[in-house]
Amino acid sequence: MYSDTIDTVENGESLTSLCMVIACVSFPFGWNSDEFRKVCGPESNRFEVGLCSLRWAYPLAIIGEYRLLMKRILLFIVCY
Repeated sequence: MYSDTIDTVENGESLTSLCMVIACVSFPFGWNSDEFRKVCGPESNRFEVGLCSLRWAYPLAIIGEYRLLMKRILLFIVCY
């Protein structure tokens, strides 16, 4: 009974984690767009944000994904 619930939660968490990884990886590709250059200056590209700056949301998303990865590794080691 409990194992079915845990498996369902883990599967949902895996899907959420995968979507978050895709979002974090694809986010910098938008920095090269014309709209972004209008706001952040012409020197902005995929690897530099120009006059704009990254606040806490993006680094915290990456840290959160790292935390979930570590949790999954430790859960695998402990349970199996």
